[in-house]
Amino acid sequence: MHSEPIPTAHLLTSHVQWIRSLARHLVADAVQADDLAQDTCVVALSHAPREPGRLRGWLASVMRNLARQHGRTDGRRRAREEFAARPEASETTESAVERIAVQRELVEAVLDLGEPYREAILLRFFEELPPREIARRLDAPVATVHSRIARGLAELRQRLDRAHGERRSWLMLLLPFADTPRSAAPTLGTWIVNAKATIAVVSLVAIATVAAVASLKSDEAPASALASATSDSPELTTETTPLQSTLTESETRAAPNERVVLPTAPKAASDASSAPASVRVVRGRVIDAQGVPLAGVDIAVADSNATDRSRSAAGGWFELKTERSALELESVSDAWTNVRSGSWLASSTIHPLVIVAPAIEVGGTVLDAGRVPLANARVTLALPRGFETRFADNLEATHVLGWQTLTDAEGRFTLPRAPQIADATVTVVADGFQSQSQPEPQASSLDLLFVLVRPAAPLAGSLRGRVLNESGAPVVDARVALGLTSTLSAANGEFAINLTRAITADRLTAVKLGFRPASLDRPQEPTATSNGWPDFVELRLGGPALSITGRVVDSNGKPRPKLRLWLADPTAFGVIGRVPVQLENLMSGATVLPEIVASEPPPDAEDGDDFMDSFRGAGPSTAYWSWVATDSDGRFTINGLDERRYQVRMMDDATLSVFTSKPILAGSRDVKIEMPDMPVYPVVAGRVLGPRGKPIAGVRITLRREAFGTRTRVFGGTAQYGVIQHRESATTDSDGLFEFKDVPREGVGLDLRADGIVPREFSLADAAAPDNLELTVEARCRMEVRLKAPIARADRLAVRDADGRGLDVLLITQGSVNAYTDVGLVDGRSGVVSVSSAARTLVLLHGEQVVETHAIDLLEDEINVLEL
Repeated sequence: MHSEPIPTAHLLTSHVQWIRSLARHLVADAVQADDLAQDTCVVALSHAPREPGRLRGWLASVMRNLARQHGRTDGRRRAREEFAARPEASETTESAVERIAVQRELVEAVLDLGEPYREAILLRFFEELPPREIARRLDAPVATVHSRIARGLAELRQRLDRAHGERRSWLMLLLPFADTPRSAAPTLGTWIVNAKATIAVVSLVAIATVAAVASLKSDEAPASALASATSDSPELTTETTPLQSTLTESETRAAPNERVVLPTAPKAASDASSAPASVRVVRGRVIDAQGVPLAGVDIAVADSNATDRSRSAAGGWFELKTERSALELESVSDAWTNVRSGSWLASSTIHPLVIVAPAIEVGGTVLDAGRVPLANARVTLALPRGFETRFADNLEATHVLGWQTLTDAEGRFTLPRAPQIADATVTVVADGFQSQSQPEPQASSLDLLFVLVRPAAPLAGSLRGRVLNESGAPVVDARVALGLTSTLSAANGEFAINLTRAITADRLTAVKLGFRPASLDRPQEPTATSNGWPDFVELRLGGPALSITGRVVDSNGKPRPKLRLWLADPTAFGVIGRVPVQLENLMSGATVLPEIVASEPPPDAEDGDDFMDSFRGAGPSTAYWSWVATDSDGRFTINGLDERRYQVRMMDDATLSVFTSKPILAGSRDVKIEMPDMPVYPVVAGRVLGPRGKPIAGVRITLRREAFGTRTRVFGGTAQYGVIQHRESATTDSDGLFEFKDVPREGVGLDLRADGIVPREFSLADAAAPDNLELTVEARCRMEVRLKAPIARADRLAVRDADGRGLDVLLITQGSVNAYTDVGLVDGRSGVVSVSSAARTLVLLHGEQVVETHAIDLLEDEINVLEL
């Protein structure tokens, strides 16, 4: 066995990173960990081990003993010098030899790893690079780096399992943890080595520790370790009390309909006013998926290479400084993955909230009924229904995240850092197949199996047929629509459509990428004994789809680059799921988003008269809204056209100016479209007033335009979908004033948002004097409803004003406002929702029936908890 020399300052320097790494796995608090590492160095420099060949085993023993001592009460803590005079090792020579042998096996196992896992492991644990830096070096996504590290550690665990038979045997050799200290030690000494010294030795135990920790996390729930630390850390003592802990017993047991007002978050320990004017203090909080505050979680700015970061202390609170006006904050701790990131705005008074859960890897395979792998199926992790209702915190300063991926050519998928959350589900959606869901495993697993089947149409009440091309050959995956439903043709070109789902069944249409469509009207009127359709129909697609090419110039003949172009008058095809799509979009091969397919109502759903609306930002081209962009010379090509004339609409995203061309015949080439200078308001300005006529400062006003929108009948009711493009924003000053320059006269409006108001939209078409607007907004209140037993008496809530009119119930997160006439209660809780300050009555419903009404008088700027 290779022996290590007696430690010197130079040699010890080469072990500093290893000591620090091990200490931080022994002690949750970073300051305590550094102190522990320093004390270990002091002991090592003062007293060499009796056996020079077992330096690291001896250092581990010293550190364990120090950790045990630091965990005792302050009064019983021995002085450092007294302990240094008695550096007995707590383990035998035999166990040390066995430990070193296992460490050697670990090094050999690391070097034997296949690529790319060996490279990821060495970069992470030998060079001690964070995953983001590894991703930058390897030019790979961060998620890929996390996946490689996780797979590499998993393979290391398997190799050591095979060598030792039982995981616990090598875990105890590599990870001899002491109890986590219950109180912080004071500063124990001065750092005694040069912090800039070069690290020259592989950190064997660092790798082993992480591998072991990852192993423990797969066997034991990791949540308790950090959750238990939230009340133990002495940092930020009285100013980091969790919000719930400030409620008295009488407040938490309020009488029916009594309002419990949660206090506002504590002020920052270091006030932003004491910092330079350009530096702001960001104060936020970390909680787990059950709402429990977490200490010891590292927080950093998302998508940033900045080294500035923070670690949450007692109560989950953290602080960091920034010169920016907006930040997205996330956990960068390996053990935790983000469920919601925290959103911070300098103009907002709401503290960002980062919600995390233990990170696991979830993967598997998707096949069809014939056991053939399905590529490009979308796999999504969905949180439990009503997930947001479990939190007593205000979730407005959070950003909703998602976990999804597509299957590869072999039907395989991996979600490398999925949140481990009870009752979450993994759902697979593939176009032309019924979706399927399974419970999320509660430990890392790559063995999930999904077998998708085609939707079965009933033998009776279905329209059956075949799609052919011009030559009479069957066409696979042609989309066929009838009324309020659609389907895909099979490999033999055949299809079946459920007439019950179609509701209206007058015209049958088939479309396929690159072809002109085929349509067939119902040949006969339906009767009591006939649906008016023959037993079997054939749809023959037309010839190749046509296109229009051309160039857009301004009034001076100069090219207009980077314009968005789309058809102003596309042909309605029908619906996919509950989303209307356009015929030309499908002919051009525009993407059918998996979420469109996933909107398909369940088989047992019934038609109704619900109203569904959805508005999203102008994103990539899809089958709902397909667009192209002009190049640097103003040129464009629009594909997927039928034999008719089309109007082309174009938008300048920078100004929101929109122009529509004259009709152009499909098949035209080198069309020249002149986009004139569109009329504008030189100034759009005004004042924002509250309900009492008082000016409101800090309201964020954004210029907006609906670029594309449809309203149509769908199965279940009526749906309205729109695409919104935004321009710049302005924030009202202390007098409530704002101003914009050069705003288009047609189609542009204003979005108003602020912490204390009900979000509002305002159309400039309604303005008599756009340069002297007075916009009145409603004050907004936040409330949470908690039902007392029996909680099953109500499953939804609504609110009304003093005149009995219904008011919107708002669910708000950063970048998203959802308004509902009523919202659901899950386990008797609503979560924190927003309503107008005009709300005077709370209505509890069970199904469609009103079961209780309660008078309410809500306070602004607080979370009003109503226990009923």
